[in-house]
Parts: sequence; structure tokens; C-alpha cells
Amino acid sequence: MDEKLASEMVAKLKEAKSAEELMAIVKEYGGEVTGEQMKTLAEQMGAQGGLADDELEGIAGGKIDWGYVDEQIRKYGPGVVPALCAYYDI
Repeated sequence: MDEKLASEMVAKLKEAKSAEELMAIVKEYGGEVTGEQMKTLAEQMGAQGGLADDELEGIAGGKIDWGYVDEQIRKYGPGVVPALCAYYDI
């Protein structure tokens, strides 16, 4: 996946407010992810309506490295999202 699309996808993922939005973003870019993975992430987002960088500390016992996420999506495409969810235990 090219840099522009990967960056766009990561930006949209960071702004999503629900599991449904997250799944729609992944599908928009040609990937697939389970509803359970997205539900878990959406629950962790809480009432904040999004994942601010300083809010990521508590997710999956650590911080999501959005740079790494961006790099992996760019390298492998949106199909890597389920693996990233597993990597971050979400």
C-alpha cells in the first residue's frame, strides 16, 4: 500500500468513534477484520470518541505505536489490520 493511502487509513482509524466505523475504514481500504476485534478496540476508546495519543497508554497494557501501524499497513496493505489487532491484544 502506498504511503499516502496508508497514512490516510491510519488517520481515519485514529478518528473512528465506533467498531462499525473501524470496520468500515478497514473494508474501504480492502482489508478485513473481525467484529470482535473491532468491538474490543471501540470499547477501549470509551466515551472519548477517539484515540488521542496520550490515551493510548493503557490499551493492551501499553502504547499503540501508530508509526509502526502506519508502516505495516503501507508495507502489507489493509489485510494486516487483524494481525496488528492481535499484536496489540485488541
